[in-house]
Amino acid sequence: MHKNINTSAQRIKKMVVAALLSGLSYALSTMIIFPNMAPFQHFVDVIAAILLGPWYATLSGLITGVARMSFEARPATSVVSILVAPALAAWLYRLTGKIWGAVLGEIVGVGVIGALLSYPVMKYIYGLDLKHFYYYMPFFIPSVVVGSILGGLMMYTFKKSGQLKRWQKLLNHQ
Repeated sequence: MHKNINTSAQRIKKMVVAALLSGLSYALSTMIIFPNMAPFQHFVDVIAAILLGPWYATLSGLITGVARMSFEARPATSVVSILVAPALAAWLYRLTGKIWGAVLGEIVGVGVIGALLSYPVMKYIYGLDLKHFYYYMPFFIPSVVVGSILGGLMMYTFKKSGQLKRWQKLLNHQ
């Protein structure tokens, strides 16, 4: 019984942190504007991947993507990469134990896989006349590189100060 209570408490902590990170990502994306870029989504995705793991990081990104689609009239590309990138970032972080693993996972997940997955969604569902399957890569890569590196630098700063380990312990990171 005690283990179930602890597991429930850990899930609630992770849900709360995922919701807070979603709000932070949405707020930063609306207040700090770069033309055709959303680097703070990727900044927060790296943080979520390291702190929360694949499921809750993906949930956090999905909440942000849906909010951006709903309130800012963003296209489905806001959500398509979220289905891959945070999970890949978290998986590579767990595999390597290194912050750069999360950064690389986010970059590949959005800049390559997410961009390629966005092509059929936008071409066949939205009916856009897109000539090449790699159409979104030049748009996604600058944003994801900037945001992921910033997120990685922030997490590296937290690691050096000892805060990362403290947060991971608090969230029962595995």
